[in-house]
Amino acid sequence: MKKQATYYSFIATIITLIVVAFSCSTDKDAWLNRTYHNTTAHYNGYFNANEIIKETMQDFEASRKEDYSKIIPVFIYPNDEESKAMYAPMDTAVSKCETVIARNSMPKQKVGQFKNAEWCKWIDDNWFVIGKAQFLKRDFEGALEKFTFIEKHYKTEPISHTAKLWKAKTLIEMGEYEQAKEALDELTEVEEMLEAQKEEAEKAKAEAKEKAKKAKKSNSNRKRKKKKSKKKKEEKEEIPPLPKNFDRELFPVYADLYLRQKEYKEAEEYLRKSIEVVKNRSFKTRLMFILAQVLQETGGSEASELYAQVVKRNPIYDMAFQAKINRALAFSGGDSKSIKAQLLKMLKDDKNVDYLDQIYYALGDIELREGNRPLGISYLEKSVEVSKANKAQKGKSFLRLGKLYYLEKNYTKAQQYYDSTMSVLPKDHLEYDKIEETNASLSSLVKNLNTIREGDSLTQLCSMSDKELMAKIEDIIEQRKLEIEEEKKRQEELANQPLPTSGGSSGMNTGVFWAFDDNLKNKGYNDFKALWGNRKLEDNWRRSDKSSSEFEEEEEKEEEVNEELTAEFYLKGLPCNDKNKLENIRKDVINAYYKVGEIYKTKLDDQKEAKQSFETLVKRFLPEETAVAGLYQLYLMTNGEEMKKYKNQILTEYPNSEYAKIIKDPNYKQKEELENSKDAEQYKLAYQYYSNGNYDKAIALSNSVINSENNNVYRCKYYYLKAVSTGQKYAGTDSLSYLETALSDVVKNCKGDEVYEPAKQLLNKLRNVQSVSDAQSGKSTYVYDSETRHLFVLVFPSSKGSINKAKSKVSDFNKASFSKKNLQTKSSFVDSETQVITVKYFDNKDEAMDYYLAFKVNKKQVKHLAKDFTYFVISDKNFASLYVDKDIQKYVDFFEKNYID
Repeated sequence: MKKQATYYSFIATIITLIVVAFSCSTDKDAWLNRTYHNTTAHYNGYFNANEIIKETMQDFEASRKEDYSKIIPVFIYPNDEESKAMYAPMDTAVSKCETVIARNSMPKQKVGQFKNAEWCKWIDDNWFVIGKAQFLKRDFEGALEKFTFIEKHYKTEPISHTAKLWKAKTLIEMGEYEQAKEALDELTEVEEMLEAQKEEAEKAKAEAKEKAKKAKKSNSNRKRKKKKSKKKKEEKEEIPPLPKNFDRELFPVYADLYLRQKEYKEAEEYLRKSIEVVKNRSFKTRLMFILAQVLQETGGSEASELYAQVVKRNPIYDMAFQAKINRALAFSGGDSKSIKAQLLKMLKDDKNVDYLDQIYYALGDIELREGNRPLGISYLEKSVEVSKANKAQKGKSFLRLGKLYYLEKNYTKAQQYYDSTMSVLPKDHLEYDKIEETNASLSSLVKNLNTIREGDSLTQLCSMSDKELMAKIEDIIEQRKLEIEEEKKRQEELANQPLPTSGGSSGMNTGVFWAFDDNLKNKGYNDFKALWGNRKLEDNWRRSDKSSSEFEEEEEKEEEVNEELTAEFYLKGLPCNDKNKLENIRKDVINAYYKVGEIYKTKLDDQKEAKQSFETLVKRFLPEETAVAGLYQLYLMTNGEEMKKYKNQILTEYPNSEYAKIIKDPNYKQKEELENSKDAEQYKLAYQYYSNGNYDKAIALSNSVINSENNNVYRCKYYYLKAVSTGQKYAGTDSLSYLETALSDVVKNCKGDEVYEPAKQLLNKLRNVQSVSDAQSGKSTYVYDSETRHLFVLVFPSSKGSINKAKSKVSDFNKASFSKKNLQTKSSFVDSETQVITVKYFDNKDEAMDYYLAFKVNKKQVKHLAKDFTYFVISDKNFASLYVDKDIQKYVDFFEKNYID
């Protein structure tokens, strides 16, 4: 028996080997071969690869954060950055399918009559999975190639329709919307044709059945009908049937196509169709949410109800939350009590701690729509206050507040919120350019309004008697004391207020490091305060008795506050004794009024405010040129008798103004441009002289225009042309003084013109080169360098007595006029007869010279010092040389030659 069992086992093994051997062949269309390769292609390729894709997409969807601030996409696919994480699993899926295709495609040699044959029914599915994997990798060219291949080579199979659908999906992702629509429309046509064929067949069948009841048909007729039927069947087989429930895939793709193009009417149609046919619960809920978003965007009345239906379907928490919020935002008409009650309840739910800003925004939106403006604004401000990580919502709240105040023409408030909006607004926001432009206009408006307010305030204070001024300052100090006291109380209330903690979570078992767990930190804070009370965050916080040194910083702060409560603090900032400064303030106010009028008129389209600004400018500041310009603006903005009044005023009182000339001759500007064109031709001739090397003629013509044509628009260009011509004329000689003089003329006369900077740079370089040469040859000790660090020096002879009083005056001047520069004022001996007061440091010559000029014209703190003492600015290195050389007059000569233009 044992031998017999061994014999049968041997025979079974042989049979198994034969079966396997034959089944591995790909060249025979036999049942055994097909079964083997079908099974292998199905499980080793298609099934395993699909499982990889499925698991990868599940992980991706679980980690993905939906952006509900926009209409969410129909399908969840990775973007360019997210797709990189899918490269490895997608490549594995592709590799499995490619291996299956290479080993299990039947027949292997596709030639002759088997050129387009495929006996293994899972090969086309493996090709499809490759295309899908490439699609998810965002290799759209590769995916398009695979789907097109399937469509052409498997045109008799239902999968050809699925391939065309994914071809449309790929084209949508590529932004080729017209081609995608063509593909989808072709599928729709196929669906209609197949439906028509089905109806026709059913009709024919019904007719044949009816005829069979009436009469018995002959054999020949039956044969003919049979053949005809067979022929029809063959014709039908030319178009493969659509996959089962194909509309469930087709309609959402149509919806996606139209949403991408913001064609909301068509998108709504296909979203509704999709919702009717889709069975997957979560996908159907997503489609309902998107439809609600579309209706909310287009003002559809169903939006709020649709959001309510989404909530009832129990979606993921984020979507349910957004549906509740959007339901409130989309709500229109009816009783809002239930919605507001739901939102207020949501505020108390610990799960919504990160969404409070959105809840407050929704509450504010409802109140504003119901006319409860103060409460609506309060909710919006609360939304901004609690918003932390959600920049999109913070920007939305800021913008809503900005628009509210803008519509009310409270432009100062509006600017604050528009400016805050820009700090968090992403550049891809739909309204970014418009918001940025409005913010720029409002910022410019507020800046000029502040210039007017501050300028008028300073002028008013300086016009008061000493008694009136002191009374006013005392009022300001009392008001400031009240503000400081209120701020102190507020800080104490905040310190005593416990931080909120979410119930039910200690943070110990969440797997989150305590430093990142807000609940645990807040609990610790409250426990600490219960034990230690309110303690400042500082070193040695446990000690109640600290040494005086530990209070130095606090005392300094208190001194700053106390100084702010003294009359001297306000008096030292007043420009009352500086006529030049007061005149500059007046000019700034005049220009600001004109700019404010322009902004109202052209940027904000507020003609009423514009007119008021120009009227104030005219009333206060005529006959200033800018006020005459304001008068002309009023002439342009009005009509009838009012327009005639402004016209007569300009022509009668300011007949020589540019505006009178324009009123008399509307072509005045064109004629002026013609004159300028003649000047241009003349300058072109001078430049031609220079280009041809005729430097004397170029210099002569330049001098002629400079000396006789003060209004020539090319005057500064002539100055510069003269300088460069002089440089070329004396090139290669030691006579650099002519070039230095010519460049100095440009710098003196053309500040603000385009030639100023290049001339200044050339002059600085020339002086540097000359001073280095003089230093090397022993002619000078000092080197000119405009870009190095500088300091200010006042020479104080010892014979003048104590230097401390002078040093104190310089310090007062620094505090009054240069408080933000953090300048250091020191004194030292150059020799036994001479001391110096130094003020340092300035980044370069220009900054130092600004200080020098301010010191020179000061009529208050350093008035006598500027009049009676020698002072100058000097580079750091030259100051070291001065200490060695000790010849102050020698440096003063160098300073006057190189610094005083």
